[in-house]
Amino acid sequence: MVGAGIPRGGWLEAALGSFGESITHSPDYAYGSTNGADIRPFLVTNEAYGGTSTECGWTGNTGGLDMWVYEDSNTTRQYQSEVKTDFKKYSPNLTETTIGAVSADRKLKLDDTFYLNRSDDYLRVYYKINIEALEAVSFNRFDIFQLGGDIYNIHNTQSVVYGNDAGNQGTFKPTNSGSNSYTTAEIPLTGSNPWVWAGDGLSYAGAESGIDIDTNNGMIIRDYKATLNGVENNTPYFRERSSSIGYSAGQNLNINPTSYCIVTPPGTTSFAAGDTIELLVEVVVFPKLEGDYYGPNSNFEEALALYGNSYELLYRESLGNTITAASPTNTIDSVYPLTVETIDNTGLVTITGGKGYVPLVFSGVTNSSNPELWKASDSCWELVDQSVHGKDFWQTNFNPQTSTFDLIYNVNQDLTNDASAVIQYYLGTTPPQPSLVRQSTIGENPSSTESELTAIADVDTVVLEPQLNAYGSTTNAIDLNYVWTGPNDFTHTGRVLYFDPIQETNEGDYAVTYTNAFGCTDTTTFTITTTTTLSNPTLERDDFRLFPNPVAQQFSISEMSYKTVIYSISGQKVMTSTEKRKQFNVDFLPSGLYFVQFELDVNRTQTLYFLKN
Repeated sequence: MVGAGIPRGGWLEAALGSFGESITHSPDYAYGSTNGADIRPFLVTNEAYGGTSTECGWTGNTGGLDMWVYEDSNTTRQYQSEVKTDFKKYSPNLTETTIGAVSADRKLKLDDTFYLNRSDDYLRVYYKINIEALEAVSFNRFDIFQLGGDIYNIHNTQSVVYGNDAGNQGTFKPTNSGSNSYTTAEIPLTGSNPWVWAGDGLSYAGAESGIDIDTNNGMIIRDYKATLNGVENNTPYFRERSSSIGYSAGQNLNINPTSYCIVTPPGTTSFAAGDTIELLVEVVVFPKLEGDYYGPNSNFEEALALYGNSYELLYRESLGNTITAASPTNTIDSVYPLTVETIDNTGLVTITGGKGYVPLVFSGVTNSSNPELWKASDSCWELVDQSVHGKDFWQTNFNPQTSTFDLIYNVNQDLTNDASAVIQYYLGTTPPQPSLVRQSTIGENPSSTESELTAIADVDTVVLEPQLNAYGSTTNAIDLNYVWTGPNDFTHTGRVLYFDPIQETNEGDYAVTYTNAFGCTDTTTFTITTTTTLSNPTLERDDFRLFPNPVAQQFSISEMSYKTVIYSISGQKVMTSTEKRKQFNVDFLPSGLYFVQFELDVNRTQTLYFLKN
């Protein structure tokens, strides 16, 4: 919602559902002297705290947050100015709002993009923060991002844990000194997806009435890149800071809440012209008690019962909501929100990971009318249908620069028992299916794609080795994905079927079925016939003759043949003629020994061999 309640439209609200704000921003510092003010947990009530909040109603405020806290070398706060707000996406699946500004001294370019996507478990918000030094600048203090705020901070943290994908890396108790200064040195946040848990939180001194509620807040750094004084430094740091002014004074309760600030590395007090900082941070708000949550997400309900008032909930989110994506056909444009560049209004992507609902954007769409989204996990393709009132579960946004649409879904990545999901999605009318390509060899002959094979029993080696045509290219795929059946209850697992040598008892139909990782299948069949009629040919039978022999380009026979079939030495059919003739051109055949079977008249055949030079 744009511009609620404050002159100049300076108060921005974003909400999950239609029953109260989830998070608010004041980019002009018109309210609360902070960039982010009220933050409210989702799908909770406060009955356990003696409160009166109800389901689908407003929840207690556990804010705030801030960014771009820049004090120059004279300790003067340089606020953002020339603020411009671009409301790029509204609802129902993804909110995206970009705020652009410069520092009041015009030395820094400041940009922030805020995202909120659908949820059925808890509040997640994402910030992409970009900072660029327009000229050389010295500073006394620079906070890239704050969980909490100097002046607006209602969340009273009782325990701090920080870590990464490897788990807990450190724990300490907050210093509620009210010093309005940092209370720790810079602490490096190393490893993948580093996080900070501002835990065992209290609403001021503890929720006890109204709609107030105690929560646990946290932040996960999903990406961080920095060039500082011309040198790349991609390790973020954080510091604790205690406050006792404004809303952070805690209603004169001497609470002195603490904030957790992403800061520049130790000893960094200046930027060179051209320095940049890029941060993608996920902010989450969890209920503290199992009974607080009333939502439908059973995986989160079980996790809340298991972990409760613990950093383990944030660790679960950090690991589980780390999303990777891959596509054999389309370009993946970004990590969050995951964006697939469509080709002819189609897109294919495999998403690994994710907790709850994950935003999925298809860009470059020219026709957004009645789109179809398919998913495949273990039973091949099925249509995604999240509708409640018809066509209400996707979002389209027009891009005037490209004259195309962004088509946005929220896809559910939850699996039973909180397992990690690997799900394939396809935008379009006909999802791709695996297709087997027959391939076989008999003896030393070149490979063939024929379905019917004739081989010499007890002589030829027969190899059946189908390949997979997937997404326009041919591959072998994993052996265990191929299952064979054949005569006499024959079964085999693996791509290649090998007979050395082939026996008469091996004759029959061999069907191979390929099943991909998402339950889609294709089957093809090879039919094997064995022969012994070519094992003892002679140059002449009665007065029937083939000449000349050896053959250079063509040969003749001594009487008319009504049907003629030429085989290679290994029994592979290389030529068939049903014309009545006595002369044959074999210039196209490579050098070697060949057998020829002639049908001369009713119930009379002759088989001879010739040598092709």
